[in-house]
Amino acid sequence: MRNGILLFSGGKDCVLALEKTRRTVRVVRLLHLHTTLPEPSPHTENAALRVGIIQALGLPCDEVRLERGRERAILVDYLRTAPGEVLVAADIFLEPHRVWWEEICAQAGKSLLEPLWGQPTTTLDRQWGRYGMAFIIVGLNPQRVPPAWLGRVVGPDERPEFLEAARRYGFDPCGENGEFHTMALAARSFRFRIVPTKVVCRDVSPTLSIARVVRWKAAPS
Repeated sequence: MRNGILLFSGGKDCVLALEKTRRTVRVVRLLHLHTTLPEPSPHTENAALRVGIIQALGLPCDEVRLERGRERAILVDYLRTAPGEVLVAADIFLEPHRVWWEEICAQAGKSLLEPLWGQPTTTLDRQWGRYGMAFIIVGLNPQRVPPAWLGRVVGPDERPEFLEAARRYGFDPCGENGEFHTMALAARSFRFRIVPTKVVCRDVSPTLSIARVVRWKAAPS
């Protein structure tokens, strides 16, 4: 079995990618990127929750800060010395993003593995249930997703309602077009479930609202 690094935001897709590769790749480290995007990020706003997810996974995490204009060079330098032969990512159908990572991995001497690539997003929700996943919606575009979903937990009980909302309002159920953003709260590989106990929501712009998990507690898996 090859060793690998997981490109890690804390969201549901990267955790699903981890679950789907466990039989073929031993993920030994997480890689979280601090990007140069100017707009506040739902994942950056939930850095404390991300720490909890890392603890639940029980894996070390490298934090790499990118610099505008030097993103590619910084990532190639990191991957050249990082452990393992594989970088695991969670793209589904964003071709330019996948090609970009393929080029970086080739320069760094790593292979890119995309276990979710090309799968219909309308069927990936079944895999959430298969791997015991739950997540919280930490960001959304209120013009695409009903604002009432901001800060809500989506687990097995809420999944039918969420999928019906996706169908009714026409947003992708995986948020692959940027309609919403998530942080994982439970999965088969978690050592404990994460239960948010205080969530604060705010509007950032007409197309972005963010929910920040201020406090959370660990619960048995």
